[in-house]
Amino acid sequence: MLVLLAYNPTTLVYPPFEHAMGYHRAVPFYLKLFGLNIDVKEPYGIACCKMKIFDDPKTHADDDELTVIAVDRKNHRIIYNIKLVKLKALGKMGRGKGKFYFPTGVECSVDGDVWVCDWGNNRVVHLVMTPDSLAWDTAFGFYGIFPGEFDGPWDCAWDGEKLYVTDYGNNRVQVFTRRGRFLYEIKNLPHPTGIAVISEKERWNRFKESFIVVITDDGRKIRKLSLTGQEEREVYYRELELKDAYFSFPAIDYFSQIWVTDSKNHCIHMFTRNLLYVTSFGRKGKGDKEFISPKGIAIWKKFGQVFVVDDMGAQYYWMGVDGWVLGVNPDTFTVEDPGTVIGFYTTQPAYVRIEIFDENGKRIRKLYPGFFEEPKDHLVMWDGRNDRGEVVPGRYKIRIKLTPPYSSRGRFKKILETEVVCVP
Repeated sequence: MLVLLAYNPTTLVYPPFEHAMGYHRAVPFYLKLFGLNIDVKEPYGIACCKMKIFDDPKTHADDDELTVIAVDRKNHRIIYNIKLVKLKALGKMGRGKGKFYFPTGVECSVDGDVWVCDWGNNRVVHLVMTPDSLAWDTAFGFYGIFPGEFDGPWDCAWDGEKLYVTDYGNNRVQVFTRRGRFLYEIKNLPHPTGIAVISEKERWNRFKESFIVVITDDGRKIRKLSLTGQEEREVYYRELELKDAYFSFPAIDYFSQIWVTDSKNHCIHMFTRNLLYVTSFGRKGKGDKEFISPKGIAIWKKFGQVFVVDDMGAQYYWMGVDGWVLGVNPDTFTVEDPGTVIGFYTTQPAYVRIEIFDENGKRIRKLYPGFFEEPKDHLVMWDGRNDRGEVVPGRYKIRIKLTPPYSSRGRFKKILETEVVCVP
């Protein structure tokens, strides 16, 4: 008999209806619904943050109402919203002020800065958010090989003080101030593309560490570097047992886990903060939790809000948690020698609660292992006794409840189950 298992990965989950009005995929219908009647051609980079200009300091109720900016590459423009509601577009094909030529990456800051990597014009454009729209501030860079010059600026990342820009043709990352004053460069990075950064000075940084993640080797390698360019670890696509890959853009979450889109395999790969592979999310398709060549990814660390663009548009998720049972050992124990070890794996940080039920469905024991920060194998001991300290023969169901620490905490729980037997 063929058993079909439902496809429902929970590494990322959809926000509740009341938060996103039921929309989690920004297809052309969604854009037209909000008055932006344009044909998006090749969505690329994406960025998000809670800008101070739209924040009401008297309440926390609006803290999850973000500004999201995405690159519409072949239309030579960017699309952005204000507080996840008001949609606008900026730019057209050209080389002067207010124009772009095949832009690729984008970044933004809580202070209202927006940087666009204007790839075809070999420059980075700096925009500033006003209460109603984005305004042009300045542009820096032109074609060349010297500091401050570019041969294909691909993506950029802001650490709160410095802007890191991948310079594809010059095999380097250049570092600038907010408005484009050159600071230093990180060399010997073959054809760098996507980049992300986390700084120890960020408020929403659990481990208070600093590092850069950059995609190199034409999308075949992921590198983790210090802020000054010292290599800490690298991962080549074949280490993930992939026949081929095209790593597009990285992002880093509150727990410093690293997320990388793979447009060749139509998914997102997730790694630990030490760049060790954990799991992959998504598959090829146009349905729920599916992608067609995903590219840009942006994460708002405070609440675990995640935005991903693919060839179909943009998708909006909340951080969830996934996991699976590794087994129980022993799976059968005796009254004279009770107890077993429960093994399970979590893909992300999670609060864990374990409940034991008898054959009648009555809960006879609760275990509270606590909060697990690292994605890894976990082992929890059950002594085989109920709440009264008794060891009773029978078949028991073990239910493991995983709860994410982000906004989805009150909306989502992952349930894992297995069984164990106690014999006289």
